Amino acid sequence: MSLAVAQTADDHFASGHLQILDRSSGTEWVADRLGVIQAAPGWASITATLRDVRGNLRAATVTADYADEAAATGKPALVLSFEGQRELTGPPLSRVKIAAC
Repeated sequence: MSLAVAQTADDHFASGHLQILDRSSGTEWVADRLGVIQAAPGWASITATLRDVRGNLRAATVTADYADEAAATGKPALVLSFEGQRELTGPPLSRVKIAAC
């Protein structure tokens, strides 16, 4: 997963990029449209519409959880939810940046 998004108080939507590779199927998803960043102490999330190379679209939410026990290193644990159903969790990553400015 590659993720770097930001949003100022004046922006209606976040800007940046989100790219996800599903290693089991080899499908690569890229954000077609980013939503609003939600942030609170210890976590931040972003919604997005993802598109694969065939043009298929899926709604997704990515949450970076800095309060998770696995994030003791200062790197966020990640939770990825597709269309509000399929939830995947991942190990802490060092190259994740979600910023509400």
